Amino acid sequence: MDKQQLKEGAIIIYRLRPDQLPTNPDRLWTGRIIKVFPERANIESGVVVKLLDSGYEEDTEVVTLRQIVRVIGS
Repeated sequence: MDKQQLKEGAIIIYRLRPDQLPTNPDRLWTGRIIKVFPERANIESGVVVKLLDSGYEEDTEVVTLRQIVRVIGS
């Protein structure tokens, strides 16, 4: 994945982390990036997304780079 694609407004497809205890670990989630945060000492870079999946449209979530399956675009 090209980190240059990770910008506000871009849409990503991702999986939940194991520590989020997903009922279906293979389920793919969709979100629009609302904030990008860079990698810092001891903190993995990632993004904050607003979910686009039906029933979750008002939710936001932090997504790390390891969770991202692909970037669709903006």
